[in-house]
Amino acid sequence: MTDSLTGARLKLLRAREHLEVLGDELAAFRAEEPYRVAHEEKAEGSEHVFRAQVVKEPPPFLSILIGDALQNMRSTLEHLAWGLTPQNTRDISKRSIGFPICRTSQAFEQTASNSPSGYDPRSGGMHKIWTMDNKVRAAIHQLQPYYTGRNDLLILNELARVDRHQSLRLMGGFNMEVSYGWCKRGTRDPFEMVPADVRETRVTFGGDFEHDAVIGHFRFNKPEMEVYFQVTPYVAFRDEGIARGEHVLRTLTEMHRHIERVVIPKLERYF
Repeated sequence: MTDSLTGARLKLLRAREHLEVLGDELAAFRAEEPYRVAHEEKAEGSEHVFRAQVVKEPPPFLSILIGDALQNMRSTLEHLAWGLTPQNTRDISKRSIGFPICRTSQAFEQTASNSPSGYDPRSGGMHKIWTMDNKVRAAIHQLQPYYTGRNDLLILNELARVDRHQSLRLMGGFNMEVSYGWCKRGTRDPFEMVPADVRETRVTFGGDFEHDAVIGHFRFNKPEMEVYFQVTPYVAFRDEGIARGEHVLRTLTEMHRHIERVVIPKLERYF
């Protein structure tokens, strides 16, 4: 029988395989240019409007790949929790054994007088690891998002929970790295941001890439102006919560890296 630590590593390996396939599929989707920017010029070139254009929505099967990767990463943590629970205490705690992921230390340590563990089973904190060795419990406490300042595990927990009941929803998003500038048409001047030329500038720095939404609007003091405007849209999470608007592949890759390089190395010494 495969031991829990090996099982955890195999689950994480399977998650990486899903992410590799997901990366290829996302690259193929981006190659179709599903997210574009439409440029509208008005008033003889003294006004320029840039709008988001969603030509194609992410195909549903992407959500299945994402869900498979998430469930394998979440299962990695559960394998660790099971293996770190002493075998002679599993009978009394097997219904509660799990890897807790809590937003606050209060939730992690919430007590309950009517619970056999002494901890609140609803909070999902210490109740899940109450029969583990004190050093193991301390290590898991130090991996909690409120302790590390990282949201990887919170996002994993939230998205894996949603995926167990329904397909994750996806959309276009873009970050704050928006490039723009302007110059007089017909000149060889570089595109720059010269305040004296412009009367009004409105630029959206990151957010949902919604169809027909204005993401750049420029009004100039003179006609015949040219504008350079560039954003880099990507496939993002749509479901409400901490992951909304986050870059799908980057988020999942960082999540996997955190488990591989931080979580497992911190806990493997206790097996």
